[in-house]
Amino acid sequence: MFKWWTKISLPNRILIFIVIGIVLGLILGPHAEKIKFIGDIFVNFIKMMVLFLVIPALITGGKAAFHSVRGHLQRCRLDCPQG
Repeated sequence: MFKWWTKISLPNRILIFIVIGIVLGLILGPHAEKIKFIGDIFVNFIKMMVLFLVIPALITGGKAAFHSVRGHLQRCRLDCPQG
């Protein structure tokens, strides 16, 4: 039934809902406060996802930097003249 919807890319779907939100806000005006909670829930979900995306990225980046520095120090210890 909704196969056409799954063929649309995610950024395009998000853009469609942004346009729908703007149109509803313009049509409903002050009465849009009644459905504001839907947008608040969406924004809170995005905030929660950021935590799960940023923390692993920081850990992975720190680990890669540590191994890079560690490998450099080991090469320097073996290759550098003692003196």
